[in-house]
Amino acid sequence: MRIQKRSIAIILALTLAVFMVQGCATVQENHNQIVAGGYKTLATAATTYESAFGALADLYKAGLISDDVKNKAVEYGTHFWSAYHTAVELLASYAKTSSAEDEARLNTAVIEVSKLLGVFLEYAGPYLAKK
Repeated sequence: MRIQKRSIAIILALTLAVFMVQGCATVQENHNQIVAGGYKTLATAATTYESAFGALADLYKAGLISDDVKNKAVEYGTHFWSAYHTAVELLASYAKTSSAEDEARLNTAVIEVSKLLGVFLEYAGPYLAKK
């Protein structure tokens, strides 16, 4: 069980590190690098979330977590998905325009996705350690 908790903590730390590096993309990076990095970052976020949420769903089906826990996870997940889809839209916009304004909005959105994924994983972590 300690190994699982440590694994979750390591995954969370690595995921957040990737987000922060990608979220802080600066002017010295060219447009294509920012777009490619944005897509990779958001894909990683979605995969991480889907894996954790799927594991929680399995725990719920097995009767190992309550309705309250499930509902709170859904609440955090809803916030994450909303931010994620906003970031995806901003990435698509930046890919077309390359404007500094869109880049700034994209960076802010990716940081928000990172924060909300972190909140979700922090909440889910103790329950996932049961799996």
